[in-house]
Amino acid sequence: MTFAPTYFSLGIGASLTTIGDASPASALAVDRFPKGDMYSYERSFTVSEEAAESLRGGTAVVVVHGIDYNGNGKYDNVLGPSQLDPKLPLEATAPALCGTLNETPQGSVHGGLGGTQIGGVNTAAAGGAGALVLAAGGTYLLRRRASRDS
Repeated sequence: MTFAPTYFSLGIGASLTTIGDASPASALAVDRFPKGDMYSYERSFTVSEEAAESLRGGTAVVVVHGIDYNGNGKYDNVLGPSQLDPKLPLEATAPALCGTLNETPQGSVHGGLGGTQIGGVNTAAAGGAGALVLAAGGTYLLRRRASRDS
């Protein structure tokens, strides 16, 4: 797993290793990265000013490498050597997923009246407003029909 702010133009900003060096120099230290189907990662380390700016600017991404293609529980040479480092198997360095890093909002998140929020609109409130409009429209139509029949 590597942290790569704007991966192609700036390069690797930090390596999210579990122990030891976390600098870009550890980008291929596959023996020190979290492994498995599920894991959590928590570690503190200092990043370069360039990486910090990428984090602050919302352009930082995380790229996770490593796919056990043959499901045998280890990175072996089933696909041949890695293009990043021929001493490593391709399974260890194959990109598995990536995504941008976004700051978590501070404080609680307003969820409205228990409905789902879509595009800033509370669907429970929107549904209630829609029901009121339909009820008003139905009342209008019934009154109009009653006045015509009189």
